[in-house]
Amino acid sequence: MKKILLLTDFSKASERAIYFAQTLFDHTAAEFRIVNTYPVATDLMYGTTIELDSAEEDAQQQLKSLLAEVTAQPVPAYHHYLTQTHISEPVMAVEYMLEQDHIDYVVVGASGSHKSELFGSTATGIIRNCATNILVIPAFAPIRPLNEVVLAADINSINDLKTLQPLKDVLEAKNARLTLLTIVNKHSTVTADEMEAQRQRVADFLNSTQVESYIIHDDKVERGINDYLEAHEVELLVTIPHQKSLFDVLMGNSITRKLAFNPQVPLLTLYDPKPVFHQPANSEDIVVGGLMLY
Repeated sequence: MKKILLLTDFSKASERAIYFAQTLFDHTAAEFRIVNTYPVATDLMYGTTIELDSAEEDAQQQLKSLLAEVTAQPVPAYHHYLTQTHISEPVMAVEYMLEQDHIDYVVVGASGSHKSELFGSTATGIIRNCATNILVIPAFAPIRPLNEVVLAADINSINDLKTLQPLKDVLEAKNARLTLLTIVNKHSTVTADEMEAQRQRVADFLNSTQVESYIIHDDKVERGINDYLEAHEVELLVTIPHQKSLFDVLMGNSITRKLAFNPQVPLLTLYDPKPVFHQPANSEDIVVGGLMLY
């Protein structure tokens, strides 16, 4: 049974994320844990508990109402729901819960309403700090059949192709097609044969003939990905982020977290515990599909 953590702040964005997850895993035995987090007010540190009790009671009541709403339609017998509150910031709460239990996916809604990509949204913070697969769902994401999936990742940097197992599960459950997206810049030396070898490697692991390649020539990886998404119907974008230093974050070199800040389509980031790094000569000398997507 998959364990899926659904973060909610009771916004429309987080509600949409829950509905999307229900549809994505509609044929999967799953435990959905709906979690609301809230910080401790400063004055509570001095022994005042009335406000804390009130906040907990309010969160529990809202969770009860939300659970009733998202299960109003008949749900499969193999879907189970729990609700939980956590007194913490969302990223810290998820980190703590991952220490206590195995979680297969964390699902979070993204409104893109934060003012600064430097600090990022809850989604970007979870991607950077939490060691599990993350689903980031835009507030406007339609709930519809999953037909077209795009993988933008450095296949050569994956230590174990089992990292792609969640993607394989989704493709098989939905009978969806996969496109291996490659963004080639002017510095790239990758050949057509190398790209075909990457495609075949992925196709062999997925045991699927529905794997295609697509190439875009652009010096900016993020722009190339967004251009592809604007020109094609895509229900899910998949990446494999690798952690970078604080300096890289400050310099804005994290492509995956930029995509997650205000995503055009639902984004699945797969956790790779032991990536093989091939450091590019500069931050833009990168190829997607033979790419390190940080």
